[in-house]
Amino acid sequence: MSNADRRRQVQNIASYANPLLPGLYAWVATVGYPATAPAATALSRLTAVAALGALIGGCAIAPRHPTWGRRIGVLAFIALSVATWLLSGPNPSGKLDPLSAALGTVGWVLFAFGWGSLRKLGSVPEDDPNVVMGPALRSRHHRAGEALPVLALSSAGAVLVLLLAWRTTRPTHALFAHSVALLCAIWLVSAGGSIATDTARRDRRSPFERIRAAAAPLVGLALLLSLGLLWVLYRA
Repeated sequence: MSNADRRRQVQNIASYANPLLPGLYAWVATVGYPATAPAATALSRLTAVAALGALIGGCAIAPRHPTWGRRIGVLAFIALSVATWLLSGPNPSGKLDPLSAALGTVGWVLFAFGWGSLRKLGSVPEDDPNVVMGPALRSRHHRAGEALPVLALSSAGAVLVLLLAWRTTRPTHALFAHSVALLCAIWLVSAGGSIATDTARRDRRSPFERIRAAAAPLVGLALLLSLGLLWVLYRA
């Protein structure tokens, strides 16, 4: 076997192992362990095994068929894992001790990074046939002074939302509260990054354009606050 073939074989093994190993770790820590509990249903165990098969199958076919590999190894694996959690009982998070949950979170993060790909050394992005052509981006020597406070404020708001989720005392509602808090935190950080980037642009939008762009999120936020207020008044 030549050096080029040996190098190609090593690259194939690495591309197969990058998403597989952290995926197996995340599956064992957060999916397989709850599914083996005595209170787990037979259907949850079936979906757990199906999730493991989707992970292995997706990683196996990804080098030859990247699109289908990601659909099976990422989308189907996550969907079957969520189905396992929903079918494991009213409080699947209670079946995990804090250490296993934390280690499983690390496994899911590494699993997401494992499916990423780096640009090949020496390749030019503009030569890609799928590139979207546009005006050249000008480099910025410094950020606007108000960009950093905006990003810091959005990050602080995201941390506050995550901390508020821990105030949920009912075990049956804890998982839903943490899921909503995580989505809100991601939304806050993403919106803060967009606003911070926009403050550094020279061609800033007019106030009317800013209000119009924020209309949908503001309406959604007002609706959520109204529902929360009604719930508080109903519980009083």
